[in-house]
This record gives sequence, C-alpha cells and structure tokens, in this order.
Amino acid sequence: MLDFTLRSTEPERMDYEILSRQQLQTALDDISRVNTWLGGNGITISALARLYKQWKPNRPLRIMDVGCGDGTLLRLISDRLNGMNIPVEGIGIDINPQNIELAREKTQTNTLSFREQDIYKIQENDLDVDVVICTLTLHHFPNEDLKTLLQQMLKITKKAIIINDLHRSKLAYYLFKGISKVMIRSDVARHDGLVSVQRGFVREELENLSELLPVSSYELDWKWAFRYLWILHK
Repeated sequence: MLDFTLRSTEPERMDYEILSRQQLQTALDDISRVNTWLGGNGITISALARLYKQWKPNRPLRIMDVGCGDGTLLRLISDRLNGMNIPVEGIGIDINPQNIELAREKTQTNTLSFREQDIYKIQENDLDVDVVICTLTLHHFPNEDLKTLLQQMLKITKKAIIINDLHRSKLAYYLFKGISKVMIRSDVARHDGLVSVQRGFVREELENLSELLPVSSYELDWKWAFRYLWILHK
C-alpha cells in the first residue's frame, strides 16, 4: 500500500538515467502537455504579473528559472507577460547539458538565455535577478537539501522566489495515473510523474520550511490541480 504521510525518496528516472535526445524530448513534451492541460503554468504566470504590478520597476522583469528543462516555461512566460505589456528578461539554468542544448535551439529571442549551471555555484552578485522561479523542480531535492537550496535562491534574487510544486496526496496520485494513460506517451514521464506526486509536499512541510528561512513574509496557497503556489518575499 502506498504511504503518503512522508515524502518518497525514490529517484525519478530523468534524475539518474542517461536518456537519448529523443527520449528526453518526448518526456519533456509529455510533462509540458499535462502541465498546460491542468493549468499549472498559469499559476506561475499570474503570480509574476501580480508582483510586477506591485513592484513597478519601470524596466523589464528579470527572471531566473531554476531547472528550466528545454525552456518551455520561460518562453511561455515571456510571451504571456509581453502580451500584458510586461517586458521580460530571463535566464534559465539546468544542470543537464541536453536540456540547455534543446532550450537554446528552441528559443528565438535574445531576451532569454540558458546556461548549464549548478545553482550552488552562483555567487550572490553574479546575476541581476528580481525573481527566481522554481516550477516542478523543488520536489527533486531530498528534505535535507531543501533549506540550503532555498537559502541559495534567496541570495540570488532581489525580490522573491516563486515556487510552484506538487501537493502530495493519494487523490493526486490516482488522478495523474488516469490522465497518463491518455496523455502521456513516454514510459519515463509516466513513471516520473507518479514518483513526483509521492515526492511532493503537504502544507505543514512548506510552512515549517518558511519559518526557517530569512524572509520578510511568505504566501502559501493551494491551487488546482494539486499544486502549491509558495512565494517567499525577501
């Protein structure tokens, strides 16, 4: 029987397997398709638009996307926010060189760039970043690394971190299992999606983490479909 009381420590295949370029792209496309269908990307975009209007920087919003994959989300953010008259400058970082290669090939604008980068090696003043976004990436890290990772993100950002990640629950698990039979082609994405739910979070875990971090305030809201929008204000 599956136990959702604690975060799973089972690794995701994309975190340890060497995938072919085609396997990786198919898995990323599947994840993006499900994320779009369930409205997950809109959560991050709406939060960015709201914060920009609050901050009123009178210049482009400078975003760093941690675990950017093939850059799909950063390109979507740029397109959507530009359509709201919010200019964007973005950098996506990912530790997987294949992801960065795909992101660069797919990106046609010079306002977005991509870098193979270990986030822990970024120095505090290396980048001029208003907000760090972390979408479906935090759950890849074990509990013992979360505080250090979030502290590092806070050093990099000038204003805030926006985290969009999974609510760990039995209902979410079986919902994804049903959807994956119809919408997912890749065995890797099907496996990793189920593991991702088991590696997700419950509200109390994120609240407890918030209290350990040097933030001025935080927002934590449950969103459909089984997501938490967690904003840490520096």
